[in-house]
Amino acid sequence: EEKNIDILLISRRRIIVIENKIYSHINGMKNKNESQLNRYFEYVNSDKKYKDLEKHFYLLIPEYSSIEKEFIINLKYGKEYMIVYYKNFYEILKYHQYLKSKNDDYQKFIFNEFRQNIKYLTWTRAQQVQYTSFIKLKQKIEFLKQDKID
Repeated sequence: EEKNIDILLISRRRIIVIENKIYSHINGMKNKNESQLNRYFEYVNSDKKYKDLEKHFYLLIPEYSSIEKEFIINLKYGKEYMIVYYKNFYEILKYHQYLKSKNDDYQKFIFNEFRQNIKYLTWTRAQQVQYTSFIKLKQKIEFLKQDKID
């Protein structure tokens, strides 16, 4: 994290700022001119090391987020941010060519785990709670089975 930006991707030609919001709202709101999104936009556009880079700003949120597009647009630099839903992000990852590359098994494993975690964020809150409860129940049953064996 640089200047508290959740994800900052930098290449020779571009800089990509991604603010990741899962269960929270935009922080630092005092008025439409003061928010974390505005601070990130101003930082990237004022820092000399990024001055010649093409700049992109994204807000990554789940479908059930309480953040509304109209709210973001009304921020000072809100129109600079593109809202991307985890559902769309997951679709990109689902078809990513990474798995066909020559990367080692560990890298493929990490990528697949990352992709599965993003899939979880595409679900509704109710589905997430149900899944988490199922996993906890399954773990408890396994623990009790182990306890009987020992």
